Amino acid sequence: MEKVHIPFLVIGLFAFLALFYGPWQTMCVDWARQLMFEARDRLFDAAASGDIAFDSKEYRKSRETFEGMIRFCHIFTWPRLILLWISIPISKEEDNFNLKDLSPKIREAIGQSYIQVLIALVLCIMGRSIVLAPLFLLIYFGGVIATSRFAHTLFAIVKKDVDELDRADNLARISPRGRG
Repeated sequence: MEKVHIPFLVIGLFAFLALFYGPWQTMCVDWARQLMFEARDRLFDAAASGDIAFDSKEYRKSRETFEGMIRFCHIFTWPRLILLWISIPISKEEDNFNLKDLSPKIREAIGQSYIQVLIALVLCIMGRSIVLAPLFLLIYFGGVIATSRFAHTLFAIVKKDVDELDRADNLARISPRGRG
């Protein structure tokens, strides 16, 4: 390598790291929080329409979980998640609820909100990790993946778009690549 190119390499690497650990981190967290706020709002709308009671254990526990994830989204990383999983004791049985015990309407409202929050959190962690960011970018911008049923279904779950789910099913029927 010529000596002239080394300063450009160092400057380019510094610029990449400054962008990755600066605005990119903030953008990933803001995007994930926005998706989590939408999931929490959907849960609130279900309670406001009378599908689930505001004072029910399921609503309170779900809302508390969502707010905790929104509040601490910026500190979640893979190593911290593993440490939390190892160090935090399992909660008491009376604090938990089983989705199977709920009515289908409540199960759907809570279940879809949980899925959206968890997907947002996983994508945020992936996007903020220098090791997993290329995989995140492949998932987000990938041309082959973008045409598959998986990507359309994932997008529809995150955005809660029924038309997008129908489009994913239609794509799976007409495209030989859309079967995965």
